[in-house]
Amino acid sequence: MKFINTDGMAFIGPGSEWFWTALSGIILAITFIAIYRQLRLQRSANAIEQLNSLSREWGSERLARHRLAFLVALRDGAEVTAGAPALSAYVVAEFWERTALLLRRGHLDIDLVANGVGGDVPAWWAMLQPFFQRQRESDPAAGFDLEWLSSRIAAIVRKAGSTTADDPDSIKRLLDQRIYGNRERIRVEQALRTVIVASPDAVPVGRPATQQAAVAEN
Repeated sequence: MKFINTDGMAFIGPGSEWFWTALSGIILAITFIAIYRQLRLQRSANAIEQLNSLSREWGSERLARHRLAFLVALRDGAEVTAGAPALSAYVVAEFWERTALLLRRGHLDIDLVANGVGGDVPAWWAMLQPFFQRQRESDPAAGFDLEWLSSRIAAIVRKAGSTTADDPDSIKRLLDQRIYGNRERIRVEQALRTVIVASPDAVPVGRPATQQAAVAEN
């Protein structure tokens, strides 16, 4: 029994057009698959680079100082309505709202952000929410993107079986730990910038007498 009838088939010359058409189709299909895979790899690389960039910025000394200023004011019961604490609240929120904008436009993957730098967003929204509630008296959209990002990440974290630590008890319990962590980050960044200038070596003990005399004369 013949499954494929090859009688009369031609691969070269007259009558072979079917073969070259099929071969061209196969080559085009392979090319399209290769291009698609390359685009996927490039998109993944870009997403990872953007995620690394967000991680570097979130871990920077500048943002650590703003987080610390806000957290200390929160611990001390200060009204975060003006001055340095209010500025710090805006800076921290603005970082996450830019992240939310990248997510909305499809430049980042929400799962990557949630499992990378964004797992703490619900807690930060809970801490910043009273500040933005007051801001919404004059600007109804204040903190809107941060609130949206918080709800999305909270759903992902809870679906994975983890907790978001955004309830009042958890925030109060972890406040000193957050303050300590940011102070340590600032200390490390300052230490990395410190330049140690070594002093000239003293005359070592046991140097030959002639060399010691020459040093003494100079």
